[in-house]
Amino acid sequence: MKNEASSPHTELMFPQFDGIKLFAEGWLKTRFALPVIFVLAAALLWASETTHSGTSAALHGGIQLTDARIKSLRLLQLLTEAETAKYAYLVDGNPAQIARYAALKTELKASVGEVMAFFAEQGASGEAAALKVSDLTRLKLDHIDRTLELAQSGNTAAAVQLAKDERYGVTRSELRGVLDAQLAEAALLQNQTRTSIYKALDLNRAAVGLLTFSTLLSLLWLVRQLSRRTASALCNKPRCSNNASISKLKCNGAQRA
Repeated sequence: MKNEASSPHTELMFPQFDGIKLFAEGWLKTRFALPVIFVLAAALLWASETTHSGTSAALHGGIQLTDARIKSLRLLQLLTEAETAKYAYLVDGNPAQIARYAALKTELKASVGEVMAFFAEQGASGEAAALKVSDLTRLKLDHIDRTLELAQSGNTAAAVQLAKDERYGVTRSELRGVLDAQLAEAALLQNQTRTSIYKALDLNRAAVGLLTFSTLLSLLWLVRQLSRRTASALCNKPRCSNNASISKLKCNGAQRA
């Protein structure tokens, strides 16, 4: 009885809420409500999974781009150190510079391979840039090798003349240009991916809000149904007791008669 008394009061205080509740109850009783709920849940799961995959891919791409920038800078630094070792050997002829250059050359080849692997994943332009980086680096190392070979053989004048060849200086500048251009293109792709992820996150937020709202309506409907069943059971219990008492009295009267 208390629930019935409080219901009109609630309707007066929150008429819009009561209208939404009645609409939700009526809709949930239709035959297509359950299939629609399943389809909606599947769509929300798909949106969530798509957002997760896109976000993970963007984070992975951002990490790879940062690593490629660091490795590209390291590649140019190694070339500079290799040239420094070359000039140092031409000046003092210290064999330690040859050993230093050999170690730098090994690390340089590994660095080129890492940069090429990243560029190769950027499509046709990346593959072309990777081959260009490999060719330019190889030309630069060949130049240093020939210079050191001439110096070690005692032909210092020819080694100095080869070391001053401007063509190899241009090769290094060209290598820097290839690296910068490809990294800029990769950064542009990363920005586009980031924009699409922001849109996916907005979609995911709307989907989560819709799922929360739908769940709330379903819970309200379930609570209302349980309340009705409980109230009905409480109302029917005294009636059953009264009916049992009346039947018992009739039975006793019949026995006395």
